[in-house]
Amino acid sequence: MGEVYRIQDRFKITGRGYVYAIKVKRNSNIRLNDVLFDLQGNRFRIKGITHFSPILFQEDRINYPEIGVLLEPLDGNEVEGKILLKNPADISFIFCNHPLYPRQVDEDYKEEYQEAGLNYPCALFSYEDLEKEDKLSLFGEEISGLTIYRGWMMKPEMYKRFYEKLEERGIILINSPEEYERYHTLPGWYNDFKEFTPESVWEDKGTLESALDLTMGLSGSYIVKDYVKSRKHEWYDACYIQSITDTPNVKKTIGNFIERQGDSLVGGVVLRKYVKLKPIGYHEKSGMPISEEYRVFAFGGRMLIFDKYWKCNEEIGIIDDLPWILSVIDTKIRSNFVTIDLARSEDGDLIILELGDGQVSGLQQIDPKEFYKSFDPNYKLPYMRNLEPGFPEGAVIMVGDPYPGMSVEDMQSIIFSIKTTEELIDAYVKVHNKFFYIEDEVYDYEEGTEEYEKICAVVDAWGNMMDNLDKRVMKAAAEEGLLAERQPNSGTVKQLEAFMDKYGYRDGCGWWVKKG
Repeated sequence: MGEVYRIQDRFKITGRGYVYAIKVKRNSNIRLNDVLFDLQGNRFRIKGITHFSPILFQEDRINYPEIGVLLEPLDGNEVEGKILLKNPADISFIFCNHPLYPRQVDEDYKEEYQEAGLNYPCALFSYEDLEKEDKLSLFGEEISGLTIYRGWMMKPEMYKRFYEKLEERGIILINSPEEYERYHTLPGWYNDFKEFTPESVWEDKGTLESALDLTMGLSGSYIVKDYVKSRKHEWYDACYIQSITDTPNVKKTIGNFIERQGDSLVGGVVLRKYVKLKPIGYHEKSGMPISEEYRVFAFGGRMLIFDKYWKCNEEIGIIDDLPWILSVIDTKIRSNFVTIDLARSEDGDLIILELGDGQVSGLQQIDPKEFYKSFDPNYKLPYMRNLEPGFPEGAVIMVGDPYPGMSVEDMQSIIFSIKTTEELIDAYVKVHNKFFYIEDEVYDYEEGTEEYEKICAVVDAWGNMMDNLDKRVMKAAAEEGLLAERQPNSGTVKQLEAFMDKYGYRDGCGWWVKKG
């Protein structure tokens, strides 16, 4: 069995690189100069090992002590995902079996099971035995090591039991119980993505009285759901609330939802602000409106595969939105295998509707053959093959601090003395480039340390200056008639291109640089 090391955190040592805090079993055989692999097949040599104080990680530190490994990238890449492996691509799959024929796969996963079995070991287990008797019954191939579950949703407490019982057999699920709950339930992921998703409020009792308390001060249209699921196919009487101030209708809709969810209700009631989406028709059975929506699977820090959520004849796609999607996956996702459900709003922007644990998310319109091929790091999907490799023409790579000797106080003095538009533009460029260069430095220090607090204060100061200058520059561009309309999923850079060009600057793929 290939050993699996789950990454807990990482710390930067100046001049040396990153130390990754990992959990290991007491009998784990990990040594200097061992080569480890991430989920994308990148290789890393262990240059150093240290033991952490037990107070850093409290849970189960007797069976799983924490160590730090200083890694040397052998392929030029930092670690992607939250897992390190002794063997590359050492993955198995486990599916729900048929409730009546235990050595056969559940009918709904038959095609997936066949496709996965072409290249990966696959086991079966009884969902019913686990749910009703707290018993793990395994069938099919013997598996061990890193494993991906594909099957029906589980409440977080059931998934935790499943994880622990498999772990006792040497089978390690791709997502820990904490990661599963974080993305399976809306309160787990909402705060990390609230700038991209409809406003939401929730309670944890699952009662009509408690849910009605949420409506105080709200206005407009809302969707009712629990922490995981809505009843969208019962759109008009158990999902959509046209006016949250229409108390009789609110009581009816929320009451219907709670009653019909019954024991399946997870967590509590959630109210999500209704956002008008780009329509593509109505569901043929339930009559609910369907919109331009997509399901994206992310695996090991990268986009694995995506496709339309609904069947439709209309030619739609998100190829032009891929840079934004990839950025969200790279900077926001804190799990190894998740889904991101996206929708196109009426004004053309993509928004996040839901996140989910990738193990219990359906494929929707994704071809099972392509889905299981995509776990191979060397396989490129057809639409990814058509993307130009490398950087766009004219891109600038900032390899060092653009203004290493400039302090916050120096910049504030320059801003205070601005008299002309040219001086405003020059100051804006300095602040913009400096801020976006240093903002990631907060991740190089342990949260709560003195160094962390200091760098946060510096980054905040540059950020405040940038916000102030951004408003002034936007106003100046508008006054000269050179402020472009904002494009979907793009920032101010595209809006200011013509204005900045007039004053001698161009977009260097996120950095403002002098023309010529």
